[in-house]
Amino acid sequence: MISQLKKLSIILICLIGFALYGQETFEPGIEIDIPIVSTYIFRGADVFQGKFEQEKKSIKSFNFAPALQPSVTFNFTKGWSFNIWTSFALTNRQDKDTDELLQEGPGDTGTVASAYSTFIASQIFGPALPFSTVESAIRSAISGNEEAYIKGEKFPPAFYKEANGLRRLDEIDLTLSYSFDTKLGTMSGGIVTYLLPNTTKDVIGTDQFTELFVGYSPKILPDLSITFYGEINGDGFEGSTFTYISYSISLIENKDFLLSFDPGIGYQTQNNLQGIKYIDLPLNLSMGNFNFSIVGIYRPDIRFYDSDTYQNDAVRLLGLSTIDDGQIPDPSKNTGLMNSIVNSYIGSTIQTQLQANGYPFSYTYTPRQSIPKFIYYISAGYSLSF
Repeated sequence: MISQLKKLSIILICLIGFALYGQETFEPGIEIDIPIVSTYIFRGADVFQGKFEQEKKSIKSFNFAPALQPSVTFNFTKGWSFNIWTSFALTNRQDKDTDELLQEGPGDTGTVASAYSTFIASQIFGPALPFSTVESAIRSAISGNEEAYIKGEKFPPAFYKEANGLRRLDEIDLTLSYSFDTKLGTMSGGIVTYLLPNTTKDVIGTDQFTELFVGYSPKILPDLSITFYGEINGDGFEGSTFTYISYSISLIENKDFLLSFDPGIGYQTQNNLQGIKYIDLPLNLSMGNFNFSIVGIYRPDIRFYDSDTYQNDAVRLLGLSTIDDGQIPDPSKNTGLMNSIVNSYIGSTIQTQLQANGYPFSYTYTPRQSIPKFIYYISAGYSLSF
């Protein structure tokens, strides 16, 4: 990540130097936007969807996980601007213990966690096991690892919070852009880097990345805009592209009031997957310096929001899900120790019956839900320039 930032710094310095060289007289300006959104939506994806897991609820079309997203744009010379955009979650910022397991570190499912969940399950379904089975697993885990605990190289048995606090998704985006008018319309381009300052060590990929972009708005249709983004990081996702086409329709407009409808289409290509990722339908209202929006988002290709990696429908025989079925684990039925125990019990019961009938595979029971094809959010903010 450090080397990527060094490369980005060199690019920014070169571009700024070029921008300042030979430009005509220009009056610099600053634009500030301070919006609050009901949840953070990025290219059709609900970035704060983890709030449903924290609260052990099914994923819905509307997520009330508000964020403050202030930005400042420096128009420092003709055609050139530098934008700093930020996002800060206002709720569910802290990590939370959602698996409720006694374990050796967050997310661990080793001997201590297994012994603890087995003990709890035995109290429910019988025959009840003594707590000494858990104590034995704890003593075995501690034995010989005392020095590693002191050094912080290993985690002692305890109830740990998972890395699910929304503060981990705080974001800072840096964008350097240039635009100019031609006989055919307005052209633009630049570079943007997306940074998550509160991530854990070695987080890469879609969490932190850099893109180059170019845009065009034809002179004959000035309300139409087309922007193409291409990722350039060496993080395994380089080469991914995103194209956004939007059109602004003024419904009511006067000096201090503007009501507009600004539909757009996002087209994505990534790792053997491409198609229309979403269609957004924003209704925007501006009254002086105040701005209000309600945005509906239709997601026709739900594969972009499915975490499954399997494509063969035969995996259903194993109780698994494919990227094409639009199904993901339901947080309300998969989060927490009791859900884990109940699902394990149901799964083992099904497995026993299948094996009794000559079924040769292992079966996993996971309650699932449909990924919402339509989501929406609201935004309210204040803008000023000087």
